[in-house]
Amino acid sequence: MHIFCSKAFRAHVLGLCAVVAGAAFTDSTGSMLPLAMGAALALMTTAALVREIRTRSRARRRVGSRTPKPPKLRD
Repeated sequence: MHIFCSKAFRAHVLGLCAVVAGAAFTDSTGSMLPLAMGAALALMTTAALVREIRTRSRARRRVGSRTPKPPKLRD
């Protein structure tokens, strides 16, 4: 499955939308609280995406390590 189809990526996009919505509410209300809450949500969803990417990378490395290494050539 591609990373763009994962649940973590969709959550990350939602977090970015929360930052944009928080910026819009900050502009209309004058309070920094909506922007801070949007940024906090974006940070949490980014952490989930990074964990997903790291897990996939480790799984790929484990599969690759099972293949035999080519013999070294002598000089």
